[in-house]
Amino acid sequence: MDVGQNEGISTGQKLRNAREQKQLALGDVAHQTRIRREFLEALEEDRVDVFPGAVYARAFLREYAAFLGLDGEDLVASLFPETQSKPDAPAIPPSPPRKSPWVPVAAVVLLSAAVVGAVVLRPGRTLSPSSPAVELPSQSPPGSCAPLDAGSNAAVSGVRLRIRAEAPCWMRIQSGGRVLYEGTLRPGDSLHFASREAIVLRAGNAGGLRVRHNEGAEEVPGNYGEVVTRVFEPASPDSSAERGT
Repeated sequence: MDVGQNEGISTGQKLRNAREQKQLALGDVAHQTRIRREFLEALEEDRVDVFPGAVYARAFLREYAAFLGLDGEDLVASLFPETQSKPDAPAIPPSPPRKSPWVPVAAVVLLSAAVVGAVVLRPGRTLSPSSPAVELPSQSPPGSCAPLDAGSNAAVSGVRLRIRAEAPCWMRIQSGGRVLYEGTLRPGDSLHFASREAIVLRAGNAGGLRVRHNEGAEEVPGNYGEVVTRVFEPASPDSSAERGT
């Protein structure tokens, strides 16, 4: 499509045009993305009132855009201009605040876990050589993390995942039942995760990612526009495993 023609059309029309260019039916997209057909139709018609909340509408829009190879953040900014400078609110409202001396401590612990759970590197940024890799211990309380000891058995049997983006791609990373990262990567972005438990990667535009599991070679997890799920298992001292769907 010509750029000039694309400027005056709505967000939903951009989605529909991209889907039709790929010769995909809505049913096919719903099957591959696991997004309900009525939600896909609503996005193509710029109707966000059918979603349980704006958070869900933005999340589905990002995933649908990544599946089509479009920039989800640009489309979200176009359909939700009032939230351009605001982060998504949580889907479930937080509990009413309680006056307790432990609340500030819990907040610090959770914030620390969020910071060290995943390291996102934007273009031009590098990790300090002294920055330790981090992992999620399977027996530790929620919100706690500890560095991996390179000389320990945990480092040998754990999972290390290095991901970099060459094209816009929505992605979710989970381990131990927790979401470590969810968002849309832009070309040049890179992430590094480490855990003692299996790491589950779900990508909406798999051809745009390059993934390195432990000390293996860098691989492409799928094709452009393909939605894939990969499970990277902890490696034993003499073997490693990966499952995919």
